Amino acid sequence: MKKPSIYLLIIPLLCSCAVHTGMMTGNANLNSKSEIVNIASGEAKAVYILGIGGLDSKSLVKDAKDNLYINYPILKGQAYANITVDSHFAYYFLAAVHTITVTADIVNLDSDIVTNEVQSIFKGGLVQATIGAFSVTEKLGYYINEQVIEVTIIDYNEFNRYSLEDTSGVLYSDVKRKEIIQMNGGLITSNGAYRVGDVVKFNAGTEAMYKTLEQKNGTIIGIGGSKLFIKSEGKFYRASIEDIIGILKE
Repeated sequence: MKKPSIYLLIIPLLCSCAVHTGMMTGNANLNSKSEIVNIASGEAKAVYILGIGGLDSKSLVKDAKDNLYINYPILKGQAYANITVDSHFAYYFLAAVHTITVTADIVNLDSDIVTNEVQSIFKGGLVQATIGAFSVTEKLGYYINEQVIEVTIIDYNEFNRYSLEDTSGVLYSDVKRKEIIQMNGGLITSNGAYRVGDVVKFNAGTEAMYKTLEQKNGTIIGIGGSKLFIKSEGKFYRASIEDIIGILKE
């Protein structure tokens, strides 16, 4: 008759819960000519497995602030005001996700002096947020089970491992750099230059079984380290540069 009590102990482990805190500051000097014209926001996340991993709160706040700058650069004559920092912890079975969100009102300090010129700090990509080897603005994919799924990086640790979240909210932890695909840009090698969107002829098959290789045509959908990820006939292939026979269409 002790089974119900055991179940009661297990249920909290299987459920999730959340803790939310926040703070707000004024910052900009506003006056009767000031006008709020938009709301800016930036977010950063960290994943902890059994309490291990992730960035500290100060680093998360900085990353969230950098993302706000990237998402909403301001013009000369504008300022950020009423800045809010929200901290949200979501707890799961063995993991916790810490999310920092920074929001701010974008204010025209004086509508008569606002220009169409972006403030100098935002020019030339001076404000750039990165997570490990990737920019937060990159379109990324994750190669798993011979499929490529679109993901967002939410954490990175000193062991060069990443935590990812796909478009359905599923989390992936301890992902290696080479398994993450850059789904824009290109790769320049001694054998030539390859870009996402190029249609190529390539040797398809596993790297360890060259006897089974066959030539196929496919489209490059991403770059992962020195590998090209190619989609052909509904399937995904990870090909070395040596596997590429030629570019059919650029």
